[in-house]
Amino acid sequence: MEFFFWRKTSKRVETFAVELATDFFSQVSPDTLARYFRDAEQDKKIRKVVESQIHNLVLRLSQFKDLHKVGVYGKARFHQAFMTRLNELGYENTAVKELNNLLMVKTP
Repeated sequence: MEFFFWRKTSKRVETFAVELATDFFSQVSPDTLARYFRDAEQDKKIRKVVESQIHNLVLRLSQFKDLHKVGVYGKARFHQAFMTRLNELGYENTAVKELNNLLMVKTP
């Protein structure tokens, strides 16, 4: 019997968070995300692309949480790893926090 079962789940959650952040980076540049949260009046095409990618994040995260039955600590671990990876990729800290808050609100 494995007593440290949470380590396996924690590693899976962290891996998924890094993967999701990297995929998001390939679709939305750090500059674009910063402008998305900073400027209300911007190019509708850019706004639509960012919103589409955020929607994609929400769907993938919801599916992952449901499939792996992620608990409170797992969710916190995900959001921490997700924010850390986005910061490493060069996103502004305020934009990362806004995106993370949006994900927390939109996912169960």
